[in-house]
Amino acid sequence: MVGITLSILAFILGVMFIPYLDTGVLMNQRQRADIGTASFLQSAIQTYVIESDDKDLVHLGNKLTVESIVDKLKGEIVINGVKYGPYIKESFKASARSKYKGFKITYDKKDQLVTVIPSKKGNSVVIKN
Repeated sequence: MVGITLSILAFILGVMFIPYLDTGVLMNQRQRADIGTASFLQSAIQTYVIESDDKDLVHLGNKLTVESIVDKLKGEIVINGVKYGPYIKESFKASARSKYKGFKITYDKKDQLVTVIPSKKGNSVVIKN
């Protein structure tokens, strides 16, 4: 009798905790997806800088935003008659219901180094001289 009671209690407790486990797993998957997206976007921007030699990102636009950079990298960019890109095929957004709300792009002009990380605060672009 004690065994049956404990089995029923364990089953009930197990069923109660399934939603909590599922939410945690899904959240981790969303966060990993956002990190992967950031890495892909970072590679695309870095490749553009290296191939085009656009060290000041002037051909990506006057007012740089994550959205404007992604839009430019989706098409061909012509610099002095030479075509570059496209570097990406789709728009990038943070996963729905993720703890991240966007991406932070940091570009160090001196070292020509691009970093992109998921951001809890939303999209932003930082240019360092």
